[in-house]
Amino acid sequence: MTSIVWDGKSLAGDGRLTVNGYIVDSYFSKVRKINANLRGERVIAIGLSGDADAHHYIESWIKNDCLDDLPDCMEIGGIIVTESKAYSFCDDSNGRLCLINDSFAVGSGAPLCLSALKLGLNAKEAVKHAASIDVYTGGRVRSICCRE
Repeated sequence: MTSIVWDGKSLAGDGRLTVNGYIVDSYFSKVRKINANLRGERVIAIGLSGDADAHHYIESWIKNDCLDDLPDCMEIGGIIVTESKAYSFCDDSNGRLCLINDSFAVGSGAPLCLSALKLGLNAKEAVKHAASIDVYTGGRVRSICCRE
């Protein structure tokens, strides 16, 4: 799977892409900026965990204000950061967005990342920590600063 982390300021994610337990890419961009608005606010960045083929669908879903249900066939979760809020979503939430109050993580390395955040690491450091333990987290770590 992956590790996507929001620490209240930055969104970070790893670059490892796996298929059937094999590493096929270490530089996949799971965290990226998109040009969209969500609930009247500019979206700054998204981080996606799960089905890599779903990235383009998720961007369309966000641009449609997340009004449609996510298809049952997709195994996907993620974090959306707007100008003043952050939201989480997953394939079993029926397309509902959950407001994130503080920090949050999704993916196989999420528990490790949340633990790292509690110990004072930032989002990028938390992903690097998870990559040292979780076999499905690894490769290049990308971080996008969303708040000063």
